[in-house]
Amino acid sequence: MTCEAAIAERRVVINADDFGLTEGVTRGILEAHRAGAVTAASMFANAPGFASALAAAHQAPALELGLHFNLTVGRPVARAGEVASLCDADGRFLPLGRLIRRTLAGRVDSGHVARECHAQLERLRSHGMAVTHLDSHRHVHVLPGIWPGVSAVGAQEGLALRVPVEPLAGGRASAKLAVRLAHWTAARLEKPARPARHFRGIGLLGTWRYAEALMRILDELPPGGTEIMVHPGYVDAELVEWDGYVQDRECELVALRSPQVLTRLTRGDFTLGRFGDL
Repeated sequence: MTCEAAIAERRVVINADDFGLTEGVTRGILEAHRAGAVTAASMFANAPGFASALAAAHQAPALELGLHFNLTVGRPVARAGEVASLCDADGRFLPLGRLIRRTLAGRVDSGHVARECHAQLERLRSHGMAVTHLDSHRHVHVLPGIWPGVSAVGAQEGLALRVPVEPLAGGRASAKLAVRLAHWTAARLEKPARPARHFRGIGLLGTWRYAEALMRILDELPPGGTEIMVHPGYVDAELVEWDGYVQDRECELVALRSPQVLTRLTRGDFTLGRFGDL
């Protein structure tokens, strides 16, 4: 294989999760995008920063958008009574631990999952968002009882669906293993219609030397398409209320805008682009 062919085979999307979570997170993602590091973002349909994210998205037409499917914080977009197996008695989503226990007990209706996924997707589209890919907050879409509904929506809508399985080496091995086992359990009988071939990013979460860890991933890219998940952002009051991953977002943003990372992205040994290129 020639050097040119090897480069052509390595295609990368750097996808920022949590667009629309809060105004500060959205602002950080846009800064990383405008710097040239982030090429795509996954957007909440039901979080405090939704309105500001809509305005921001219209000002960044080159930023590819997907649905960041949320089942663990806030309220559903569909009527709570229509997705009751996903909610508590007050019509709010269950915390992650309770949702996991409910899925493992077989008490989540995959039809409810598909209904809520469609509702969140249509909320983005009804505001003019062109959605190309699908993933989820806390990777809940890989859980048994949830994967069938989400993968069905992804296939029906022609969306690239995240498969968050990555090598166990490189940090956070227990988290990677938990996601891998959940996905194997949920998806062993069916495959997504359009997965990215490779995934990286769990091992980056909370990394002390983030820029170096990201560049190591870029140095070791396998042939084919790879999605790299990132979480840049600014800390604001709503972020502290809604999510546990806080100050590390600003560290990620600094790294993604750093000269060393931006220079590495333009070396020419892979193609940085969109989900459609994978």
